[in-house]
Amino acid sequence: MPYFQARLNRCRHSPAGPFCPNPTVGARRPMIRRDYADALRGFALIGICIVNVPFMAWGLLPFPEPASFWDSVARALTVGAFEAKFFILFSFLFGFGLALQARAEAAGTLPTGAYPRRLWGLLILGIAHGSLLFPGDILTGYALLGAIVWRLRAASEAVLRRTAFMGWLFALPAFGVLDWLSQTGGVPTPEDAATLLAAYRGGWGDILTQRVADWGLVALLVLPLYNGPMALAAFALGVIAGRKNLLADPSSVQDFCRRYGAVVWGGAVVGNGIAVAGLLLGADRLPISLPALALGGPCLALLYAGGLARLSGTWVYRRLAKAGQVSLSLYLGQSLAVNGVIHGFDLFARLSPAVCLILAVAVATGLILLAGPWLSAFRYGPAEWLLRCWTYRAWLPFRR
Repeated sequence: MPYFQARLNRCRHSPAGPFCPNPTVGARRPMIRRDYADALRGFALIGICIVNVPFMAWGLLPFPEPASFWDSVARALTVGAFEAKFFILFSFLFGFGLALQARAEAAGTLPTGAYPRRLWGLLILGIAHGSLLFPGDILTGYALLGAIVWRLRAASEAVLRRTAFMGWLFALPAFGVLDWLSQTGGVPTPEDAATLLAAYRGGWGDILTQRVADWGLVALLVLPLYNGPMALAAFALGVIAGRKNLLADPSSVQDFCRRYGAVVWGGAVVGNGIAVAGLLLGADRLPISLPALALGGPCLALLYAGGLARLSGTWVYRRLAKAGQVSLSLYLGQSLAVNGVIHGFDLFARLSPAVCLILAVAVATGLILLAGPWLSAFRYGPAEWLLRCWTYRAWLPFRR
């Protein structure tokens, strides 16, 4: 997450997370998969890893200035193509899955209280993930926002549209506040930086203690101001999409992108262009560069969704769809693998932006390719299985 690290001095982050409730209608009914939604989740896992790895590699320390041309390219690419895009995609998919769960509840095929239990399980996983592996965990935020949106499951489309608009509208000043906070008090003192560095290069006990402290800061400051408003907006739009079953046919997304292409492309180019310009010029010279991501992020996320629809039926699309079926496990697996590399080889605060990008792509791709063989032997990913057992209060079959 190079741009955030430069702009926020490692005190804000755009954590991304993949969990979206599986579109199933009961613990013992056959699983109904929607390949396009799964493929979107699998695709977003790549962007999530690219955004999150620099934060794992540097924590709340200021990210270093690029030491080479390739470092500059990696930072600009991360800002322009990945940051503030993929957590929006997954938030939309979360809302989509929530609508399917609400439909199942109304039809009597979802056990009473199952979805609230799912959210409690997700909250527990998020707390464990944030405190043990990755302070930028998004699962906790998804669980809390999911509880709000679940109460809106029967709301009219007009109410959901207004909720989405208000969430997006609030994101603009929220991003500005986050930017101001980072520039007025986000630079750690040399003493604090030395303490943080010593902790993350120390033993596992030191690492976990510091990670809990970092997670508290991110959860209290970054999630409410950065992820929360945009995620709420995407949740609401996802509920609308789920009601209309818009993701059943990928061509509908392509049609939308064609119909509103000029507006979407314009928002993507302008918003992300300003964000990249802010990276190159400096936050003090272009203070609107972070709020600009509130425009550029959703627009580019929509274009990504339309582009993926064009790959429907291809080998890549099928691999991504498999990964999407175990996206929660892969999201947690990314954190586990990257932490193993960074702390296992004493690489904390030693990886350049270009190396972070390479590591992220390698980890994400490797885990995506493992999803197919895993699902040949098992019904679910390990995290999905645990969450479903918790949700339905039953030990479900794991192996095929």
